[in-house]
Amino acid sequence: MKPARELLKSGRVSEAKYEPPLLSGYVREGAKNYRSGLRIKSAIDVENLCSCWQSRSAGKICAHSVAVGLGYLNPPAAVASPRLTSRQCSNT
Repeated sequence: MKPARELLKSGRVSEAKYEPPLLSGYVREGAKNYRSGLRIKSAIDVENLCSCWQSRSAGKICAHSVAVGLGYLNPPAAVASPRLTSRQCSNT
């Protein structure tokens, strides 16, 4: 869980989305960009879909896929653009 939190905290997770049953997104780690996610079939049946070596070789749920899940649950805050009020517009 710690590595997944660090990936999210460092801004390496992008395009996290959930369209049942697929949770998907991308995780940048070094020079590589992993397509990661989970196929959530039920509360106890989850398949890892990451392109990393750990996932492909051992079939483990990796930090990349967990980070995508965290990114979906905690999306980055949208940057608000400054808006002019009607009063400010009349002064210009």
